[in-house]
Amino acid sequence: MFFKSQKLARKEKYQIVEETLNKKNQKLVSDQSDKEFSKEFQEIHSRIDGVTSALTQLITENGEFQRQVEKIMNIFPIRNLNDINKTEEILKNPQQMNIIAKELSRLGGGTVKEITKRIMFRIINNETAQLYSWEGQKGKQKFKDLLLGKLIIKAVRLNEKTKEASEADIIKPLREWLVRAKFRRVQSNSQPDDAADL
Repeated sequence: MFFKSQKLARKEKYQIVEETLNKKNQKLVSDQSDKEFSKEFQEIHSRIDGVTSALTQLITENGEFQRQVEKIMNIFPIRNLNDINKTEEILKNPQQMNIIAKELSRLGGGTVKEITKRIMFRIINNETAQLYSWEGQKGKQKFKDLLLGKLIIKAVRLNEKTKEASEADIIKPLREWLVRAKFRRVQSNSQPDDAADL
């Protein structure tokens, strides 16, 4: 019996030692896991900070970009020859040409004729438009020589529904719109403003 009790006592001691060692190992593993987790958490947190910073910068840049777009688009509608000259200077910058074309393409329209007319109404008033024809017929100035003409073609092609339009497809309604500028101006002087655009 004495040997059995000693054997049991030793077994219990071994179990206690084993449990203690297991607990210490678990604690070490847990501490190591906590350290690894803490390190991974810090890395993730750092990445999130980087993404947040980049996103904040993009939002700021986008806001500034939108202000620039609005400033550029405020040149329209062109009201006189001086405005034409200012616009031509702005359009010499390819980046500004692209910005304006993209904005004008958003005016929409299901057909080339429709979007071309919308763009023309947005960019130039009838008083100034009547001074131009596409080819410069009847002593008028040539619209085709202006960067404005290239802008309209580009804007129409940036619209998803009219991206396949040929230059001739775009020039036809543009030419017609210019021809009718004088008629629209006279009509707008004799009718209320909301009827003038018809």
